[in-house]
Amino acid sequence: MESEATILTGTGSQTPSANAGNRWGDYTAMVVDPRTMHLRYVDQYQSVNGVFDWQTNIASFNFDGCTGAPQPGFSLSPSSSAVTIAKNGASGTVPSPLLR
Repeated sequence: MESEATILTGTGSQTPSANAGNRWGDYTAMVVDPRTMHLRYVDQYQSVNGVFDWQTNIASFNFDGCTGAPQPGFSLSPSSSAVTIAKNGASGTVPSPLLR
């Protein structure tokens, strides 16, 4: 694992309100781009104290030594009547009614 890092520090906080409904984090997500192995993180933060005064933050990062897309662990080779599945030097063939 890598060292902890801060993406962004908010300078405010959401103040209590009957309309706010004590909800926070509804718009936070992290996904991995399978082409580049970059992690994309979207969240909200408060830059000032208030109700519904949040801003959106988008960050992209990756871990050292993690580059490029992962290599598949298997291959598929269709023919006119079957599909051959290979993994780690072993293979098997199954009939394919979809290819007939």
